[in-house]
Amino acid sequence: MNSLTGMVATTNKPLRILVVDHCPEDREMYRRLLGRHDGQQYIFWDAPTAADALQVCRHEQPDCILLDYLLPDIDGLQFLVELADLKGEDLIPVVVITGHGNEWVAAQAIKSGAQDYFVKDSLTQELLCGAVRNAIQKVSLLRMIEDQRRELARANDELLSVNRNLTDISRLKSEFLANASHELRTPLNSILGFLRLVLDGMCDSAEEERDFIQTSFDSARSLLELINNLLDISKMEAGKMTLDLEAVNLEKLFNDVYLLTHVQAQEKSVTLEFHAPEDGATSVRADYGKLKQILLNLVGNALKFTDMGGITVRAIPVVERGFVTIDVVDTGVGIRPEIQGKLFGKFVQGDGSATRKHGGTGLGLTITKNLVELMGGVIQLESEGVGKGTRVSFTVPIYREDEEQGADWRQVAGQGTAVKGDPSQPLVLIAEDDLHFRKMLEDLAHQAGFSTVYALTADDAVMLARKMKPVAITLDHALLVPEHPVLTDGWDAYAALKTDANTAGIPVIFITGYDAYLEDRLQEISPIEAPRFISKPFTWEEFTEALNEAAESGSTPQGPEKTGRTAQSP
Repeated sequence: MNSLTGMVATTNKPLRILVVDHCPEDREMYRRLLGRHDGQQYIFWDAPTAADALQVCRHEQPDCILLDYLLPDIDGLQFLVELADLKGEDLIPVVVITGHGNEWVAAQAIKSGAQDYFVKDSLTQELLCGAVRNAIQKVSLLRMIEDQRRELARANDELLSVNRNLTDISRLKSEFLANASHELRTPLNSILGFLRLVLDGMCDSAEEERDFIQTSFDSARSLLELINNLLDISKMEAGKMTLDLEAVNLEKLFNDVYLLTHVQAQEKSVTLEFHAPEDGATSVRADYGKLKQILLNLVGNALKFTDMGGITVRAIPVVERGFVTIDVVDTGVGIRPEIQGKLFGKFVQGDGSATRKHGGTGLGLTITKNLVELMGGVIQLESEGVGKGTRVSFTVPIYREDEEQGADWRQVAGQGTAVKGDPSQPLVLIAEDDLHFRKMLEDLAHQAGFSTVYALTADDAVMLARKMKPVAITLDHALLVPEHPVLTDGWDAYAALKTDANTAGIPVIFITGYDAYLEDRLQEISPIEAPRFISKPFTWEEFTEALNEAAESGSTPQGPEKTGRTAQSP
């Protein structure tokens, strides 16, 4: 293959021409014809064989190829096939030039991907320059058409996906209306029917009359539960769900739920076991009524779908990470893998037959998930498949005796706007609702040479980041949720920070005990966009290293060098 030759002209962008011809005189002729037309600048590659030309195309992208049909190694048609195999959809314009006119060869060349075909004897400067120009324009149009085709295909796929989602939503709503109608009519018919029997004196005994009234009462409670579920969903969507957070003793909570559910378990001949923490002293920070509602929903579901075996409810304190995990495990019908991820959506149930057999509206898990997240926890569902039971796990923050309660975290402005530590040092925003853990992070940051400000909610974290422009942000995943929140957890805060031009450049470090949950969420974004995260418990060195690296990577001044003292986090 010959060396690269440049032709000087006046235009800004030279056209790169690959001349594939074994005859040096012909190659020189093409240079002369092109080089003297319209002042266009050209760069030429010479390739006397097809192998030389393909080697050039492996490393370069010519703007156009002038191809002799008769080459020493293969003919022009075979070259076009090998070029297409090499470049794929990355088209290169080709003009075939031959010494012998042949209509069949011309047709085959165009069919094989060439943009034009000429006989050397008829070639003029105007024809060659026009052919090169037209070939480049044709391929440019083909690329544009292909790009538009891909865009249309992508848009069509999106529309199909949206249409499928709308179809699913429409189907789910139709099923919900049918189920809700059934669930409303059934207890209403029972109430009206049994009370009419009582009023008409159709009871054979006082005992039967009492049974009829009791059945009416139970039906009324079922009707009230359905109405409450509908009202809860409405409140949650309107952002009007309120919480009364307090210390909730898990042993007492478990006893109360057991009293309300054990009769149903006995009627189905399945076991029902509750295991509170062994010391009996672990309390969680939650709304007692809402936490009880969560457990009743989950235990009720487990009882509904378990005909043999049993249900086990167990609380597992994870003190070093600041939360308690509550597992509800059953040996029931299990759940198909393909629908497990959808069950926390509104109106969704396992399938139509389960709906008809077991009843319900498909709102229970949606309400449960929202309540768990409102109290600063996460919820997950696992099942190995049909017939293999189900485990639902959720977390609740541990209650601290001197925890800041009440109005402090409910105030949008927060109580942490005052800078702590040396205000001349780089500022770190600590988003953490656990008082003890937050104070530990503040102390570690101060020792590492940073000042701090804190937030207790996701909304406050984003607001303070915009206002105070810290060099880094430490973010817990599970944060307190105030009334009418815009953001409910650390992941929401992270997404809001990264989509705001004012805060997108601030590095974020997740410091959380929710490793598995966070890792699942990280799969949704590219590694380049992913935040750093530290798992509880961690060492002082890990924290300061992450803090300094974050400060250095951001657009704000970097923090001071880390020291070497180590301390285990509580």
